[in-house]
Amino acid sequence: MKSTFRFLFLFSMWLLPQIAGAIEPPPQKPAIQWIVNDFPPFLVLSGEGMTVDISKAKGPFASIYQEIERALPAYSHRFVRVSFSRAEKLFSGQGGYCTVLLQRTKEREKFLIFGDELARAFPVGLVVHAKDTPGIRDEQKDVDLKELLASGKFRLGVIQSRAYTQQIDDILSHSGHATKIVGDSAMGNLFLMLERKRVNGVLAYALEKTDYERNNIAVPPLKFLKVKNMPNHISVWASCEKSLRGEQILKDLTRAVREKNVKRKIYKYFMQELPPDMKKSYRDLYESPP
Repeated sequence: MKSTFRFLFLFSMWLLPQIAGAIEPPPQKPAIQWIVNDFPPFLVLSGEGMTVDISKAKGPFASIYQEIERALPAYSHRFVRVSFSRAEKLFSGQGGYCTVLLQRTKEREKFLIFGDELARAFPVGLVVHAKDTPGIRDEQKDVDLKELLASGKFRLGVIQSRAYTQQIDDILSHSGHATKIVGDSAMGNLFLMLERKRVNGVLAYALEKTDYERNNIAVPPLKFLKVKNMPNHISVWASCEKSLRGEQILKDLTRAVREKNVKRKIYKYFMQELPPDMKKSYRDLYESPP
């Protein structure tokens, strides 16, 4: 009897830790909070609210985010829809915030650390009505934006807190009432304002114009003007908040984007979508050194 009791006692001492281990919740994964926003056609989000289901998003950067999520299983991933201006405040904290869709600027380097260049694109241009735009000749192919805005008669639509390149950002900062500032994620609204002639032109990427025309059949003829004195391209980078946590995440993120060959995939997307007369220039741009 004593031996039976002793066996049961020892067995229970062994069993209790096993039961405790079975019911104890697994250790919590460190989190990455991805800052995302609607950026058609590159990233198109579905649903409303702040939290985004990235599996339902569309566009090349939606696919990239989904691949990165699978490549970093040691992290939990939360995708947060936040405006450009609000994002800057979040990046200044310690919340594990990252993104793959921002340009690198001196101002952003104050609160962000940057990893790999993920994509190159031709810079924004000025989208206007093909005919009868104030200050623009119908046959015109490029524009001196500083001179145009200095006239005080041209109403320009822009996205608040979007980085357009240092050259354009400097012009906008001194343009005063000539510029119409519109809220974040409002590219579609800007094009609608242009259609209704509430603004005379909007700053946009060529593929943003193409995407809007593709999805809105009754759009009047628009044209894309190059802005003079611009760099030959802009880049977007993997980036995380400037903190110890952000540094660790960025190391893992850099490894993932290299393994997934993200830059090549974005290049293929542009080569598929760009007009034929722009493809050679883009191929040369992609192949040029950083």
